[in-house]
Amino acid sequence: MNDNLSKCIDAANSGDYQQGITYLNRNGKFDFLGVIADQYIKEKDGQWIDPDDGSMMGKSLSQDGVKRIRYLNETVSKISMLDYMICEWAGLTQEHIDLIISLNDRERKSFKEISEKLKDIV
Repeated sequence: MNDNLSKCIDAANSGDYQQGITYLNRNGKFDFLGVIADQYIKEKDGQWIDPDDGSMMGKSLSQDGVKRIRYLNETVSKISMLDYMICEWAGLTQEHIDLIISLNDRERKSFKEISEKLKDIV
């Protein structure tokens, strides 16, 4: 496991994040991938922003409190998907991402349970 993912696991279990499902960051709740994204943007001096692209999807999601990531003045993540460079930074493969999504969103496992599973496989 790389140091970045280890920091993310520690952050997820710190009590500083309220766990959510389906979205990286929605109404102040984070899914596990959202915690990873949040740690990444803190390190890279990025920020969470409300979608403001003018599309119908952006408008409706903006009203729902969904956030995107802005880094170096460009929006780099999709609304609910983790950008490739963030995955690379955390040392995650697509298999890891699929597992995290399943554990967080489908099985509704706690951050602690997800962390333990990641420690076993990464």
